Amino acid sequence: MQKLSNNPWLGPLLSGLLTFFAVCHINFLVSWICYVPLFIAITGQSKKNVFRRVVVFGCTFSILAFFWMIPGAQRFTGSSMLYGLGVFLISTLFYTLYCVAIFFIFLTFKKKEKKFLSIIINALLIASLFCLAESLLSLISIGLPWFDVHSGNGLAENLYTIQPASVFGIHILSFIVVFLIT
Repeated sequence: MQKLSNNPWLGPLLSGLLTFFAVCHINFLVSWICYVPLFIAITGQSKKNVFRRVVVFGCTFSILAFFWMIPGAQRFTGSSMLYGLGVFLISTLFYTLYCVAIFFIFLTFKKKEKKFLSIIINALLIASLFCLAESLLSLISIGLPWFDVHSGNGLAENLYTIQPASVFGIHILSFIVVFLIT
């Protein structure tokens, strides 16, 4: 755990990798731990360090999740790989800025005290921000299904954990995952 908090790259890289497998490959077990290295890496850090670590996380996830665009665009259009590379870079930048915006808002409204109530309020805040941001991202990116990323996707693998989604939608699963991880 000490290595995760001291190394500014290891936690966000590992979290980006785990989040990719949890969200894009629908992995139930990984969903419960995917954000843990990121939250450990940003705990107690300055806004500048949090920004850097979230950029590493966003880029890691984006590179893994959107890499298919480079060869896919070349095969689909029949032109050079540059078109795919351009779309890949734009998508990576967009998703990374999306992640940065979530954590910037969280750091702005986060309670600084170490009391139990403050910890619960911060967990509710970040889980709510994730849900709100995911639904906003879905609205903004209509027609671009690769941005339909939900933290609760991994819970779809389990018959019991998917039940709340039948009533409340996918966002309740995202809320549960982020709240319990925090």
